[in-house]
Amino acid sequence: MFLDAFGAPKDITPENLHEYPYHLHGVMLLTSADQEVFIPPRWHGTIYSTEDILDGYRKRFKPDCTLLTFHAMEPYEPELICCERCVVEITVLPAGQTLYSSSEIVVFLVK
Repeated sequence: MFLDAFGAPKDITPENLHEYPYHLHGVMLLTSADQEVFIPPRWHGTIYSTEDILDGYRKRFKPDCTLLTFHAMEPYEPELICCERCVVEITVLPAGQTLYSSSEIVVFLVK
C-alpha cells in the first residue's frame, strides 16, 4: 500500500509507479532488493514479529523508538507467517491514535 503526504491511501500502478514521491515519507521501515516500505512523517507504527526478527531489524536499521514500537509473538501464532522469506505485519496509524480509537488502521504486509 502506498500513502500520500497526508497518510491517505494512494492508488499506485506499474504505469505510474515512477511518479510516486518517496520523499514524502520521513522514515524508511524496510528495504530489500525488491521492496521498500516507508512510514509517513508524524505517524508511528508497531511491528509484530518474532524476537529474533525484531532484534535483527533493530540492529540493521536502528529505528527511532519514538516512531516505532515492537511486539514479539511466538512463531506459532496465526498472525505471523514464518518462512525463508518471512512476512512481517506492520500496523501503521496516525500518531496519537490507538488500536481502540475510531481511526482507520493501515496494515502493510511485507514479504
